[in-house]
Amino acid sequence: MYQNLWMDKIEFTPIGIVRREDPNKQGDMEVLRRSIAIIEVFPEYVDGLKHIEENSFIWVLWFAHLSRDTDILEVHPMGDVSRPKIGVFASRSPLRVNNIMLSLVRLIERRGSILRVVGLDAYDGSPVIDIKPYSPSLDDPGHLCFDD
Repeated sequence: MYQNLWMDKIEFTPIGIVRREDPNKQGDMEVLRRSIAIIEVFPEYVDGLKHIEENSFIWVLWFAHLSRDTDILEVHPMGDVSRPKIGVFASRSPLRVNNIMLSLVRLIERRGSILRVVGLDAYDGSPVIDIKPYSPSLDDPGHLCFDD
Protein backbone atom coordinates (compact mmCIF):
# COMPACT_ATOMS: atom_id res chain seq x y z
CA MET A 1 0.00 0.00 0.00
CA TYR A 2 1.24 3.47 -0.77
CA GLN A 3 1.34 6.33 1.66
CA ASN A 4 -0.88 9.21 0.63
CA LEU A 5 1.47 12.20 0.79
CA TRP A 6 -0.97 14.51 -0.97
CA MET A 7 -4.56 15.45 -0.52
CA ASP A 8 -7.28 12.94 -1.30
CA LYS A 9 -8.73 15.16 -4.03
CA ILE A 10 -6.88 17.45 -6.38
CA GLU A 11 -8.80 20.47 -7.63
CA PHE A 12 -8.31 22.29 -10.92
CA THR A 13 -9.52 25.72 -11.89
CA PRO A 14 -10.58 25.95 -15.53
CA ILE A 15 -8.79 28.72 -17.40
CA GLY A 16 -11.20 28.69 -20.32
CA ILE A 17 -13.78 26.78 -22.29
CA VAL A 18 -14.00 25.13 -25.71
CA ARG A 19 -16.55 26.54 -28.13
CA ARG A 20 -17.70 24.91 -31.37
CA GLU A 21 -19.37 26.84 -34.19
CA ASP A 22 -22.12 24.24 -34.41
CA PRO A 23 -22.20 22.13 -31.24
CA ASN A 24 -25.08 20.06 -32.66
CA LYS A 25 -22.84 18.76 -35.45
CA GLN A 26 -19.79 17.71 -33.48
CA GLY A 27 -19.54 14.34 -35.18
CA ASP A 28 -16.88 11.81 -34.37
CA MET A 29 -13.34 12.46 -33.16
CA GLU A 30 -11.90 12.75 -36.68
CA VAL A 31 -14.50 15.37 -37.58
CA LEU A 32 -13.63 17.28 -34.42
CA ARG A 33 -9.90 17.13 -35.11
CA ARG A 34 -10.33 18.50 -38.64
CA SER A 35 -12.64 21.35 -37.66
CA ILE A 36 -11.75 24.70 -36.15
CA ALA A 37 -12.36 25.07 -32.44
CA ILE A 38 -12.41 28.19 -30.34
CA ILE A 39 -10.75 28.29 -26.94
CA GLU A 40 -12.22 31.14 -24.95
CA VAL A 41 -9.78 32.02 -22.18
CA PHE A 42 -11.42 33.59 -19.15
CA PRO A 43 -10.61 37.30 -18.59
CA GLU A 44 -8.59 36.73 -15.41
CA TYR A 45 -6.15 34.47 -17.35
CA VAL A 46 -5.72 36.50 -20.55
CA ASP A 47 -2.33 37.88 -19.44
CA GLY A 48 -1.09 34.28 -19.53
CA LEU A 49 -1.55 34.31 -23.33
CA LYS A 50 1.11 36.96 -23.88
CA HIS A 51 3.21 35.87 -26.92
CA ILE A 52 1.27 32.60 -27.37
CA GLU A 53 0.79 33.55 -31.04
CA GLU A 54 4.54 33.06 -31.55
CA ASN A 55 3.84 29.32 -31.40
CA SER A 56 2.52 27.31 -34.32
CA PHE A 57 1.47 24.42 -32.08
CA ILE A 58 0.23 24.29 -28.50
CA TRP A 59 -0.73 21.57 -26.05
CA VAL A 60 -4.22 21.88 -24.60
CA LEU A 61 -5.14 20.05 -21.42
CA TRP A 62 -8.89 19.78 -21.07
CA PHE A 63 -11.50 17.98 -19.04
CA ALA A 64 -13.83 15.52 -20.77
CA HIS A 65 -16.93 16.85 -19.04
CA LEU A 66 -19.32 14.54 -20.92
CA SER A 67 -17.42 11.41 -19.93
CA ARG A 68 -17.79 9.97 -16.49
CA ASP A 69 -14.98 9.23 -14.07
CA THR A 70 -14.64 5.50 -13.90
CA ASP A 71 -12.68 2.79 -12.20
CA ILE A 72 -12.57 0.76 -15.42
CA LEU A 73 -8.93 -0.09 -16.03
CA GLU A 74 -9.24 -2.10 -19.26
CA VAL A 75 -10.90 -0.99 -22.49
CA HIS A 76 -11.29 -2.15 -26.06
CA PRO A 77 -9.12 0.07 -28.32
CA MET A 78 -11.31 2.70 -30.03
CA GLY A 79 -14.35 0.99 -28.46
CA ASP A 80 -13.98 -1.89 -30.93
CA VAL A 81 -15.13 -4.99 -29.03
CA SER A 82 -13.56 -7.23 -31.70
CA ARG A 83 -10.15 -6.09 -30.45
CA PRO A 84 -8.74 -7.44 -27.18
CA LYS A 85 -8.82 -5.20 -24.14
CA ILE A 86 -5.78 -3.15 -23.15
CA GLY A 87 -5.03 -1.09 -20.07
CA VAL A 88 -6.70 2.32 -20.01
CA PHE A 89 -3.29 3.95 -19.49
CA ALA A 90 -2.14 2.32 -22.74
CA SER A 91 -5.09 3.84 -24.60
CA ARG A 92 -6.52 7.22 -25.52
CA SER A 93 -9.96 6.28 -24.21
CA PRO A 94 -12.03 9.08 -22.65
CA LEU A 95 -13.15 6.58 -19.99
CA ARG A 96 -10.49 7.25 -17.38
CA VAL A 97 -9.97 7.42 -13.65
CA ASN A 98 -9.55 11.19 -14.17
CA ASN A 99 -11.02 12.66 -17.34
CA ILE A 100 -8.00 14.79 -18.15
CA MET A 101 -7.28 14.92 -21.88
CA LEU A 102 -4.33 16.20 -23.85
CA SER A 103 -4.41 17.48 -27.44
CA LEU A 104 -1.65 18.86 -29.62
CA VAL A 105 -3.27 21.53 -31.78
CA ARG A 106 -2.24 24.01 -34.44
CA LEU A 107 -2.77 27.59 -33.37
CA ILE A 108 -4.40 29.45 -36.22
CA GLU A 109 -4.76 32.82 -34.54
CA ARG A 110 -5.20 34.70 -31.30
CA ARG A 111 -7.62 37.59 -30.93
CA GLY A 112 -7.50 38.87 -27.36
CA SER A 113 -8.84 36.08 -25.19
CA ILE A 114 -9.84 33.89 -28.15
CA LEU A 115 -7.65 31.18 -29.67
CA ARG A 116 -8.68 29.57 -32.95
CA VAL A 117 -7.16 26.10 -33.24
CA VAL A 118 -7.41 22.97 -35.34
CA GLY A 119 -6.82 19.46 -34.05
CA LEU A 120 -8.74 19.73 -30.78
CA ASP A 121 -10.95 16.71 -30.14
CA ALA A 122 -12.88 18.33 -27.27
CA TYR A 123 -16.62 18.89 -27.38
CA ASP A 124 -18.34 22.24 -27.01
CA GLY A 125 -18.32 23.29 -23.37
CA SER A 126 -15.26 21.28 -22.36
CA PRO A 127 -13.30 23.10 -19.65
CA VAL A 128 -9.71 23.96 -20.55
CA ILE A 129 -7.34 23.23 -17.67
CA ASP A 130 -4.04 24.46 -19.12
CA ILE A 131 -2.26 25.53 -22.30
CA LYS A 132 1.43 25.00 -23.01
CA PRO A 133 3.53 25.75 -26.07
CA TYR A 134 4.79 22.81 -28.11
CA SER A 135 8.58 22.77 -28.03
CA PRO A 136 10.46 20.68 -30.59
CA SER A 137 13.47 20.52 -28.27
CA LEU A 138 11.42 19.43 -25.23
CA ASP A 139 8.60 17.45 -26.82
CA ASP A 140 10.53 15.50 -29.48
CA PRO A 141 11.10 12.03 -28.02
CA GLY A 142 14.29 11.67 -30.08
CA HIS A 143 16.36 12.95 -27.17
CA LEU A 144 15.16 9.97 -25.11
CA CYS A 145 16.76 7.42 -27.44
CA PHE A 146 20.08 6.29 -26.11
CA ASP A 147 22.57 3.85 -27.56
CA ASP A 148 23.73 1.24 -25.06
